[in-house]
Amino acid sequence: MLLALDAGGSSTRCLVARSDGTVLGRGLGGPGNHILSGWETARASIIDAVGQACAMAPCEATSIGCAVAGSAGVGPNGEGREVIEALLTEQLPLARVQAIGDMVAAFWGALATDFGVVVAAGTGSVCYGRNERGESRQVGGWGHIMGDEGSAYDIAVRALRAVARATDGRGPHTTLCERIAAAMEVTDFMGIAVRVYGEPMSRDAIARLAITVTAAAAAGDAVAQTILAEAGAELGLAAVTTLRALELDRIAAPVAYTGAVFGAGDAVIVPFATAIAAACPLTRIAAPEFPPTVGAFKLALRALGLPFTAATSAALLATIEGETR
Repeated sequence: MLLALDAGGSSTRCLVARSDGTVLGRGLGGPGNHILSGWETARASIIDAVGQACAMAPCEATSIGCAVAGSAGVGPNGEGREVIEALLTEQLPLARVQAIGDMVAAFWGALATDFGVVVAAGTGSVCYGRNERGESRQVGGWGHIMGDEGSAYDIAVRALRAVARATDGRGPHTTLCERIAAAMEVTDFMGIAVRVYGEPMSRDAIARLAITVTAAAAAGDAVAQTILAEAGAELGLAAVTTLRALELDRIAAPVAYTGAVFGAGDAVIVPFATAIAAACPLTRIAAPEFPPTVGAFKLALRALGLPFTAATSAALLATIEGETR
């Protein structure tokens, strides 16, 4: 049996499956990025998700033959993987373990090919690509202070600034003023400011306000629509930069998108696709084939020298279908 883990900024997902793709157990934990959330939080989230998946299977930890974890706290070339691998070894003493960057897991889950680009936008954002020569490149993914353009956190911060501008009269009125106040259970902008700075609000809590922005945009708010369009364009720019760096802009390379931000639909996807098509017209853009947990599962199979077949894919689809990708 194999264990696959996706330890992201907001949640940690785990699955236990046979090598033929039959999913036996699944688990869900809290924030798994040990860099941003702290080691104790990430450790507890990973232990919780692994424990749930093994209990559902059911199986003993010693039954797991290989475990691969995609972690938001690990770099694209495995930088910082040691702490995650040590934790997996502690939990799964007989398993071959490997920790990789979450963007790498997203890549192998999203694409059916071994080359192309994936753009992941959830609480944070990152773009990762690989060409036919096996060369890889990360663009973005530098955290909420130095980057994460187009992420839920970025969208929420843009919205808070738009509300501040509207409150002062420096910017146009937007229903985000009322919507964000209601979402934060306060009555005015001063209440919003006190919540943001006084508590202070966590990165994850701020990022969740992106849901409010999406609702406002769907209801026709022009400011919210502009914020989402700018987020989509930023994510498109990351894809274009990656395509060019890997010389994939010259062929019909696949670009997949994944993460909750793309759940906003056309408000984000259209400007994202438009930005890519304008610069790299040969590119093929598509929703991801599988979520990152399956990307980790594919890499676990590879580590054991086992194939990922059409039958394996079908077995996984039978249980993964409908999961947020």
